[in-house]
Amino acid sequence: MRLTTRVSLFFLCALAAILVAYSLVLYSAGARHVNEQFTGELRSALGALVAAAEVEETEVKWQPLEHSVSMAVDSDYGEIQWFILGDQSRVVELSATPDSPIDAYARKLALDELPTGKVGWTFEAETGFEYFYQRLITPGPSTVPHEPDEFDEILVVVGRSTSQRDQTLNQLAVLVSVLPLLAWIVSAMAGGWFVRKALSPVSQMAKQAQQMGGQDFRQRLEFNESGDELSALGRSFNRLLDRQENAIQQQRRFAGDAAHELRTPMTVLLGQIEVALRKQRTEAEYQRTLETLKHGAETMREIVESLLVLARTENEVADAQIEAIDLRKWLDQHRITWKHWDRADDIECKISPDTDFAVRATPMILSRIVDNLVSNACKYSPPGTPIVIVLSSDRRNVTLTVSDFGEGIPKSDFPHLFEPFYRGDKARRSGHSGTGLGLSIASRLAQSLNATIVCDQSDENGTRFTFTVPLDRHLER
Repeated sequence: MRLTTRVSLFFLCALAAILVAYSLVLYSAGARHVNEQFTGELRSALGALVAAAEVEETEVKWQPLEHSVSMAVDSDYGEIQWFILGDQSRVVELSATPDSPIDAYARKLALDELPTGKVGWTFEAETGFEYFYQRLITPGPSTVPHEPDEFDEILVVVGRSTSQRDQTLNQLAVLVSVLPLLAWIVSAMAGGWFVRKALSPVSQMAKQAQQMGGQDFRQRLEFNESGDELSALGRSFNRLLDRQENAIQQQRRFAGDAAHELRTPMTVLLGQIEVALRKQRTEAEYQRTLETLKHGAETMREIVESLLVLARTENEVADAQIEAIDLRKWLDQHRITWKHWDRADDIECKISPDTDFAVRATPMILSRIVDNLVSNACKYSPPGTPIVIVLSSDRRNVTLTVSDFGEGIPKSDFPHLFEPFYRGDKARRSGHSGTGLGLSIASRLAQSLNATIVCDQSDENGTRFTFTVPLDRHLER
């Protein structure tokens, strides 16, 4: 389903729900008004007729000519009819309509025991008439014969047909149904165009994205900077393309650097082999050639192993068994492995007392990171100068710093220290062998632990690298 169709359907469904609710409320209010007006007119007519009667101590007089009787007998809902019965169901007065259903209903009602003075209401579905009635009775009936306009009790009944009221309600129902339906149809026709117009930038961006090839990563989406969500979508997509382009470029540079680093020892190996094959050699010469080949093979193996570590670092932590480690105890045990190093006597460890050093890591990852930092300090500082390892912590992090007293790193090299295969000019001129992968591997491994490695000091007095890893409060407790 297209986005424009989905948005249109959502809009139309919401509009339909609103129109239905509006129609129901409007019909309910209109029907209530019609019913109140219909029944109000009947009650007014009944009240006017009851007011024309005089209830005295010994008789009820019906003398409408002596009183002013005012009532609307005809309105938009049809004529109001009335029927008045006296003693023994004698007809006292009635409206001019002959053979009306009110005649039979009033005579039937006169036979029932009705409460005195209370207004009653009835609707007869057979005849379609609605009635209001009231019984008036004298407090003390007299045994003396009454005058023709005097009665012991009278029954006043008013009513009228509900057909015109029902017709009005039906018209109202049609009105509140048809008009919203027409409005919904017009909205559906116009809304579809507006939705397509509003979402046209999305369609254009989708078309541009489909036309982008898989080779040229410099292409970007073109869109209007309107400051809305669509502009944010375009900017986010372009930033994704920027990251993808950077990743591809880094991958290409990495592949080129790897090929270059592998080609150098491979050239040395092939050159030594060709020289050895040109003529017969003595055993000592073959021995020297094999030593050279061994050294070149070891260099290639070191490069290949480093490349494999870089390739699997992102998934290494997910596959490894992360555990809680006390870095103080781990460092005390791990420093034993440095005893065979040429500069083992120069390495000093300073650990803050009475401090928690709980972290979450694996011994293998910690070994790779710390060994790399310490070996670099040994390599690029004069023999006999101290290499100081300081372990400290605060409430949030554990910090391990490795400091040496070498010549330092030029400031221009700082942005590239953790790039694969990078070696500064000063490091190359120093004559120390290396692949330029150590710091890159250490940084990637640190990131897998949510940790960081930074070079926060480098001058003529030496270099300091700081490894910061979050404190594990579970082990702390």
